[in-house]
Amino acid sequence: NQHPPSPLSQPLTKMVPHGTRDHVHTDLYCEVGRKGLTDEAKSIIAAQADILKKNGDWGLLIQGYTDQQGSASYNKKLGMKRAETVKTELVNAGVAENQIKTVSLGEEGVLCVDTSDVCRNMNRRVAFEEW
Repeated sequence: NQHPPSPLSQPLTKMVPHGTRDHVHTDLYCEVGRKGLTDEAKSIIAAQADILKKNGDWGLLIQGYTDQQGSASYNKKLGMKRAETVKTELVNAGVAENQIKTVSLGEEGVLCVDTSDVCRNMNRRVAFEEW
C-alpha cells in the first residue's frame, strides 16, 4: 500500500522565464485553518511578484482552495481569505493591484477526497494562473 508523496516535498513552483508569455499554473500549500503563510509560500510569492513587476501587462488569478473539513460556506470564506492573504503579500511586494484577481473555490476544487493527511494537504492550497 503506497502513499503518494507529500505535496510539501514536491516542487511547488514553475516560474516563467522573463520575457515569455507562457501560461503558468503554480500551487502553494497552506497550513490548517487560518494560520499564516509558510516561509516557502512567501518565497514563491516573492518570485511571482518579481515576474509581475517586470511584466506590467500580465495579470494573475489567485484561486483559494480548502480541504473538505468544515461547512461549504466556511470553506468558501476560508478559500477567499487564503487568496486575499496572497494578494496582500503581492501588493506589499510592489505588484499593481489591478494585475490581481482573487476567487475562492473552497472545497469545490479538491484534488482527492479521502481523509488522509496527504490528501488534506494537497487540497489546502492557493493556485496562481497568469493571464
